[in-house]
Amino acid sequence: MNTPTPIQPKRLKNFKALAAWPDNSRSSVPMMFLMAESFKLVMQVLTLPSFPVSVLGTVVNKRARYSYLRKVDAAESLTYSCKLNPAVRETFSGHAEFDLLLEAVSHDKSDVVWQAVLSMVLMNPKKSKGGKKE
Repeated sequence: MNTPTPIQPKRLKNFKALAAWPDNSRSSVPMMFLMAESFKLVMQVLTLPSFPVSVLGTVVNKRARYSYLRKVDAAESLTYSCKLNPAVRETFSGHAEFDLLLEAVSHDKSDVVWQAVLSMVLMNPKKSKGGKKE
């Protein structure tokens, strides 16, 4: 997403209700709301025709690391980005592991407010899943 997106009050309120987050008068945004909002971008990146491999049905999220760099006001506009780290690692079991780097930047204050690293494993469909093949 390249366009600054205002935080939609109804989406934020629905998220807080669904996640059992107190919907008090404070205007700060929970960190996990930013993850939920950025997830659609992750799916768009993984399904791009130019993405190096077909990932549908073969990718699992192994690990996620989040950094909430400052409180985000509900009135702010954010720009989300998602990048593929080109360094691919081989797991112990022979699968490929890669990272997606996510970021939210405040349009209003021009600073990075949130970052995440999602470590994904691309399951090798040609790898044996145990047992003997005949």
